[in-house]
Amino acid sequence: MRLISVLKQMLKSASAFFAALALVFLVASSSASAAEQTSFTELEKYLDKGGVFYLYFDGKDSFQAMESFIENIGNMISKSSRPGSKEDADAKQFFNVILTFYRASGLNAADGFGMSSLKLDSGLYRTKSMLHCPKGKDGGFFWNAFGKDSHELQALKMMPPTTVIGTSLDFDAHGLWKAVKDCLAKDGQGDVLKKIGEAEDEMKANGFDVDKVLASYGGEFGYLVSLDKAKMIKLTIFNPADPLEMPDPSFAAFMKVKDDVLFDMIAKKAIMLKPADRNGAKVLTMALPVPLPVSFQPSLARKGQYLIFASSEKLLDSIFAAMDGGANLTGTENFKRLSKDLPTSGNSFMYWDRLFMETLLNVASKNTAAFESEEDGMMMYKLFGMDYEGFYVMQRSPEGLLCAINSNKSGVSMMAAQALAPLAGALLPALNSAREKARRISCSSNLKQIGLALKMYAMDSKDKFPSKNGAEGLEELRKNQYLADTKIYVCPSTDTTPGKTGEPLAEAGLSYIYLGGWTEQNSADLPIAFDKPDNHEDFVNILFLDGHVEGKQIEYESVTELVSILIESESYEYSDAEKKALMKKAAEIDKALGYDEGEDEDDTVNPASKQEEMKADTKKPAELKPEAKEEKPKTK
Repeated sequence: MRLISVLKQMLKSASAFFAALALVFLVASSSASAAEQTSFTELEKYLDKGGVFYLYFDGKDSFQAMESFIENIGNMISKSSRPGSKEDADAKQFFNVILTFYRASGLNAADGFGMSSLKLDSGLYRTKSMLHCPKGKDGGFFWNAFGKDSHELQALKMMPPTTVIGTSLDFDAHGLWKAVKDCLAKDGQGDVLKKIGEAEDEMKANGFDVDKVLASYGGEFGYLVSLDKAKMIKLTIFNPADPLEMPDPSFAAFMKVKDDVLFDMIAKKAIMLKPADRNGAKVLTMALPVPLPVSFQPSLARKGQYLIFASSEKLLDSIFAAMDGGANLTGTENFKRLSKDLPTSGNSFMYWDRLFMETLLNVASKNTAAFESEEDGMMMYKLFGMDYEGFYVMQRSPEGLLCAINSNKSGVSMMAAQALAPLAGALLPALNSAREKARRISCSSNLKQIGLALKMYAMDSKDKFPSKNGAEGLEELRKNQYLADTKIYVCPSTDTTPGKTGEPLAEAGLSYIYLGGWTEQNSADLPIAFDKPDNHEDFVNILFLDGHVEGKQIEYESVTELVSILIESESYEYSDAEKKALMKKAAEIDKALGYDEGEDEDDTVNPASKQEEMKADTKKPAELKPEAKEEKPKTK
């Protein structure tokens, strides 16, 4: 394989790229001798000694090696490129731009990284980290992108006491955009700059002037999440019988601005937002036609130095009150505890209350698609550090970027949680998949028991099965004591509540569809009972007339759709009369249960339109679930 192809494959894989990056850093670090001067002395004064965790990394050679690494890839592409190949030329050009951008960033001037963690008397940990850059060498845009001088954390005083996540960040968007254009110009990317200019002109013609917006932007943005425990709401989206109770949630995003340019641009375009003047602020609010259980009324405001978007007027009023000197986050006991002895000035901050994750866990515990039980959720909550709470402040110091955090996690715990986070994302789907397979097997067992009860009923009824469809037909089994346990009529993958003992079966307490009116003389391949469409995702267990059960990977939304698939399959045999009867019964059940809503009439009576899908599902043995298929007994 040619070198170009290998490099392309490597760049497509993030894991391969970061592995190569780590290798560069390790090799570069190991090449330095112990006698060489490092940044340790300059960096250690920013860290705490005698704690539970201490890390120093001499990055001088590593950050410079990264520059050589990028340059060498570009050189290898040049040497192995095909004459006249536009693709190879574009690849070379891409790495040239990356190299120019890296050099302009000033990251190659970094000469060390350190981290320490100290356990406090309060039970919290103070973790400090420092990315060091020698004085006078911080001219690159990276070092100035997050603010040049520390300042009072003004945004803290606009956050209401109900804030559970709050963050603000100094960010020089204008400087970064200028750096991007300068790098492209320096590298001869005239065509790219031309396209950028054309895009900016088009946006300007549509009312969005990029230059004016960047000039209006004040260099700071952030957001907050609020959970108001004074107003508990109840949601029935997961389980109407067991509503979810949680604090009223709301969200706001904000940015510092110098004038009304951006507010006026939005006001001209967002015609659904109605203007108002309140508390010395310009406000745009959307009126909703119906009330909602949560506080929700999107609003945009310009007050003081800030442009604020809030998900509700209630939250916007709380922000206004805080800005006017009222109650705010800094006055809460939890904030005082988490921010104790941390800097009161900086260039960014983030506050994180554990109530946020506790609320998410509560939501997830009500959603069986996320967790099997609340205990499972709590296990993930503890195992992957989801019980985190903390407050950090980042400062631009004369020698780099310094971050100080008070939290309930030590430095090593936070690093471990970051490493385990991808594992959590992979583990949950795997656990849920295994559980669903177990539920499908249990569901198949239920249908087999129903099939056995139907056989016994037919033996006592001159080979005839219950004549009525649905719950009425299966009620014959319950009331005549062929199968009285109402839990058997419920699929374990559903939230259906079984009927009460001694009471007639109803569709509300039934997870299966029953097709009545068959006899033992009919085809053994006739489906007699099967899952309702929502029991499983793209899967159905089917009980056939001869008593065997098959599991099939099929996506269907109605009984007619499923029956059509079976009729068109080459695996099953039906007489013309049986096909007609099947389609009639399916249409009756779809109408009774509401599965026919939105279907065209032709789809209801003509199964041929599904032929390709049916063949794909029935011709391939691999599509059938082997654990759910059994030997067919002979029909009478």
